[in-house]
Amino acid sequence: MPRDAAAKIREILVDHQVVSAFPPHVMAEVEALTEDPGIDDPTLEDLTDLPFVTIDYETSKDLDQALLIQRHGDDGYCVRYALADAAHFVRPGTALFSEALARGVSLYLPGCTVPMLPPELSEGIVSLNEGVDRRALVFTTHLDARGHILETLITRARIRSQAKLSYDGVQEAQDAGWTGPLAGQPFTQSLQLLQEVGELRMAEARQRDVISFNREELDVEVVGAKLLLTSRPRNMVSRYNEQLSLLCNAEGGRLMLGDGMPEPHVQPVYRVHEPPEPDGLERLEKILLALARAHRLPDEKLGWSRGQESLGDFLDRIRAAGLPRALVRAVERQTLIANSPSRFTARPGVHYALGVRPYARFSAPMREMVGVFTHKEALEKLGLAPVILTTEEDEQLRELVIQAGNQGKDRQRTLDRAVRRLAIHELLSRDLGMPEPERPARAGTVMGLRPSRAYLQLEDPPVELKVYREDLERWAGASLELSEDGVALITTDGEPQLLMGGKLNVRLMSHDRKRRRWRLQPLP
Repeated sequence: MPRDAAAKIREILVDHQVVSAFPPHVMAEVEALTEDPGIDDPTLEDLTDLPFVTIDYETSKDLDQALLIQRHGDDGYCVRYALADAAHFVRPGTALFSEALARGVSLYLPGCTVPMLPPELSEGIVSLNEGVDRRALVFTTHLDARGHILETLITRARIRSQAKLSYDGVQEAQDAGWTGPLAGQPFTQSLQLLQEVGELRMAEARQRDVISFNREELDVEVVGAKLLLTSRPRNMVSRYNEQLSLLCNAEGGRLMLGDGMPEPHVQPVYRVHEPPEPDGLERLEKILLALARAHRLPDEKLGWSRGQESLGDFLDRIRAAGLPRALVRAVERQTLIANSPSRFTARPGVHYALGVRPYARFSAPMREMVGVFTHKEALEKLGLAPVILTTEEDEQLRELVIQAGNQGKDRQRTLDRAVRRLAIHELLSRDLGMPEPERPARAGTVMGLRPSRAYLQLEDPPVELKVYREDLERWAGASLELSEDGVALITTDGEPQLLMGGKLNVRLMSHDRKRRRWRLQPLP
């Protein structure tokens, strides 16, 4: 990483007390594990002759998922999803386990990773690297012709990934009709079936009223010595692979719940996403109706009633209605913020966003302590590993794991915000360095309004900025206040000047260092 960018990232890590180095006593355990990684374990099912592959980002080194899809019967599918066997290496009572518990998750920043497990494990003997034998927990799920689940079996196995592939690389091969370097390989049919199974599982999700948000991924990349904001839509291969991950986690959650009767030696951890509160949905109904009227649309064009239409069907309807893209984006944003965040918990519950109950997190065992613990509990439940703790000890450990998982996710979000603020600062500082008439006009969509400001999402890059009321009043030439329905800034005589879901162009005016505000001038 260029020195300037590295210094900025390092400052963020220091500010948030993130420690990357592992203590010597942990590394002593790691050294012993690398000398005996347990590949020759006779209890492992030998699946090394099967053409598993990993699909991840081009730069990923911690590869904890490998896939293989084959035909099953006349018109069904056999989906094998192999997960790195981190629980074999990270065991309660060891210094490595305690260190991973303290970290909770791997943390990702532009150009660097602060791993939960030392790289000798997360990029080495645990990672499902190409061309080497690795331990794995393998989910084998049989699907019918419609993509519905028939059965799932879980085994501890030895696998050998035949290729390290990227989402973009597989997408290019798919778009080219399988005529490139990925054609004619032992795993080619598996990649082709990934599209079929992915489409079927996405259709099945829609039947469960799972809401799909068409969001671009906003990234911060190191370019030269700068941190630059970039955006890219998720390609379909990434979405298809995600469906396999969700399938694995849903089936894992079902396994852990069993018939609902508690098993003293099993301590499940679930990922729960509560449905929106009734008050939030009532507010959403009112905002959508107000938006329709503010944009002079018939009520039925944009209105929604929770008793008559699901949110998923509503969003599909407005996306197909030919409405302005800016308005649809603002509606999606309002729908999104009606939801609460998901959390790890010991109690099974619904994952509202995914439309499943229960849901666990098996798919990131090298990046989440919850994954390590969940693997341990599943292996004990299935009789594939001995029970090593008393019930009381396991219950206490589960509470610590849940706390570490939730705090780790919160910490990643905090770091993401810090990195994004820094990248925004670099973006707007470049504008500020130009003569005012030469500063670029930046187009955006008004995503939300408050009495003192508007939230503007830029078109490129799609980052959110605040435009303050005093600058909007200068632009409008009048005093402004928030309308009673919250969808417009209006003059004292009720004339709307700025609508949620409307477009607004702005140019940078100045930076208020004391108040840490960027002053943006709205343009005609």
